[in-house]
Amino acid sequence: MALLLRAPRDFEDSSTVGPGTCQTCGEWLIRYVPFCAICFTPIEKAAPEEPMRRSTDKSEDAVRLVHLSDLHLGRPLAKPNPLDLLRIWLGAFSDAQVDVVVISGDLVQRSNDRKSLAAVRRALEDSSIPFVVVPGNHDVGRPGKHGAFEDVFGSFPRVETHAGVTFLLVDSNAGLPPHERRRHERLFARVVCFVEGRVGGAQLEKLDSLLGASEPGPRVMVLHHHLVPQPNRSVKLGLMFPLQDAHSVRRWAVSRRVALALHGHHHVMRRAGVQSGGLVVLNGGSSTLVGPPYRARIIDLYQGGNKRVIPVELRL
Repeated sequence: MALLLRAPRDFEDSSTVGPGTCQTCGEWLIRYVPFCAICFTPIEKAAPEEPMRRSTDKSEDAVRLVHLSDLHLGRPLAKPNPLDLLRIWLGAFSDAQVDVVVISGDLVQRSNDRKSLAAVRRALEDSSIPFVVVPGNHDVGRPGKHGAFEDVFGSFPRVETHAGVTFLLVDSNAGLPPHERRRHERLFARVVCFVEGRVGGAQLEKLDSLLGASEPGPRVMVLHHHLVPQPNRSVKLGLMFPLQDAHSVRRWAVSRRVALALHGHHHVMRRAGVQSGGLVVLNGGSSTLVGPPYRARIIDLYQGGNKRVIPVELRL
């Protein structure tokens, strides 16, 4: 087993960082998305990420996060076992000096799989690395209602602080109750799960009240549904849309000094992106279903506000 690190990419803490705004509608542009998130005007194509070359040591003034997503424990015929892969990841992270593990939803395939949810928690606790999690659409039986996920991991939204970093943990399912969802999605949920997401004003208001007592360190938002469009065929089938309120959530995050937003949902990992205001947006792909090699990201947060993103691969 080997944990291989690609060349890092640095993001400076500056409100002017980013490709600017759309010339058609004025929306902030996001570098890893080839079109405007609002009016879909094409933008200049970004350069490809650098190829794998060497490991990167952790700096003394950095807090090191690692981002996993979409584990899907209990998915039929999944090989190797996602729980075994999670344990291998966690073992590798201990050697890589990781300070906090972040999992952005879809821990299990079925929302009532309490056994698998408990197994994820035990694996995380056994690793002795602090962790944060949020629910994905597969983790929630009925959006906005207490279920097995909350029994194991607590309620959302909430704010936690680990290693001097403030994490804003959001349930991106809760703001879209079943009666407001489209008919085809409600039918799909009878067989599999609900798909679309919305944060909603109530969660943002609660986060505002919680942030009033938070520490002054860097802020990281974690949610499941993507904050920008992800190019994929499933959109044409009426699935895998971004958050319905993605535009307002991104702007809210920038106004609250959120430095980093981590999400999952779409299993294909896209390149790192940054929009005006200094908000870096990263999707996690799937850390257990897409591979080998299996992929994740290490993010080093520095005291001055700069961020270093390091793609990593797990080769068995």
